[in-house]
Amino acid sequence: MRLLAVALFREGNSRTEAALRLKVARASVNAWVAKYLANGVKDSMPKRIKAVIAI
Repeated sequence: MRLLAVALFREGNSRTEAALRLKVARASVNAWVAKYLANGVKDSMPKRIKAVIAI
């Protein structure tokens, strides 16, 4: 969900539009996009997914 929100944002959708399309809170999309912009894709993923990728 987080990466999809970031993808929608990168495609030119606003954070509000991404939140409406994904049926999540706008604050969540804001946090995900801010984390992505600050740290990149790898740090935007949940910890459990990072653990699977590291294996």
